[in-house]
Amino acid sequence: MQLHQAKIKGRLGMNFVERVALDANCKPIPVPEDLDTGIDGFLEFGARDDVSRLIAFQVKRGTSYFDDLGPKCRVHARHLSYWRHYEVPVFLIVVRDDESEAFWMDVREYSRAPRRSVEGETVVLRLNRHFSAVALAHTLRRSAMAYGFGDAVAALTNPDAGTRLSALSHLYRYRAERRTPFCLAAALRIDSDQGVIGSLCDFYSRYLAHPETPFGVDRHLSSYAATLLTHFPEGQLLRVLEAFGENQESEDCELWDGTVEIFNLAEDQIWVRHDVIARGSLQQGIGQVLRHVATPEQLIAVATDARVSLSSRRSAVAAFGYLGYTCDTEQLDGLIAGARDAPLLALLMWVRYWTVRDLELVRHPSDSGR
Repeated sequence: MQLHQAKIKGRLGMNFVERVALDANCKPIPVPEDLDTGIDGFLEFGARDDVSRLIAFQVKRGTSYFDDLGPKCRVHARHLSYWRHYEVPVFLIVVRDDESEAFWMDVREYSRAPRRSVEGETVVLRLNRHFSAVALAHTLRRSAMAYGFGDAVAALTNPDAGTRLSALSHLYRYRAERRTPFCLAAALRIDSDQGVIGSLCDFYSRYLAHPETPFGVDRHLSSYAATLLTHFPEGQLLRVLEAFGENQESEDCELWDGTVEIFNLAEDQIWVRHDVIARGSLQQGIGQVLRHVATPEQLIAVATDARVSLSSRRSAVAAFGYLGYTCDTEQLDGLIAGARDAPLLALLMWVRYWTVRDLELVRHPSDSGR
């Protein structure tokens, strides 16, 4: 499988910034691509104890970011909102494909101006702001702010959701320390914003058995992180389920509505358990957290509770199946008989199909086919 060109350009852009940073005698701290919410990394100008002097950056590389007038970049409204509340200055860096020139812009300051469109806008970078080791060591260095672990923890409790979200990229630097999952688990128990909850789960799942990119911490820290999720508040479990449904990636349907296609599938076309959500999505991380904060019985209880929102009931069934859980088929038949929502009914039928298949494989282990 070939790498996507956008990923290659993104990595080359990061490499360029890292080389310039090292020439300026400052430390580049990249943020992994799958944890990137609008920040590619940090540049650190010295550290003392828990506190570093930092600026954050987002880098773009390629011919599409230049025209006859110079460097420009289309930015999404959600990035402008994220940068506006970021705890340290954020610089947009635009690099030519041949790396002959690069330019910088303080996008945190730019994002705080009152003129903003709903969709986003094209920002134009000034030609006299060359990004180089000299500029980094002098001009940009003066903008760096002191920021430490305590500042990131304080951000987790900030009333602004964007500020809480910004804490995650800072805490990545402290990911191998025992205090980090402790603080994140506490935040996960109380946050009420679905977007923040989804990102918290995705970050936290890297301590667990994340299917794509775990942190790779030692087993003791991983076990400790898992224990912090026990006795999870019931009300907060519903919020996590809402985030699980809200973060479903789909262009053509809303939430789980696409599951109704199950009604038209032949038996050999029924989705495998893990195909119910997209690879590389936030839902993978949320699913791993759900594995630790909810038992199979709790998920079924949510699915049968008419007082719970329909989206949470759908998510509970989808998570139940995705995590490989099974239950008595008579219980599933009762749920199917009472389902009035087509996506919920389809998800229940999907779970029943795989429950029966699992039982058949237990009875006939030599049958390894679908």
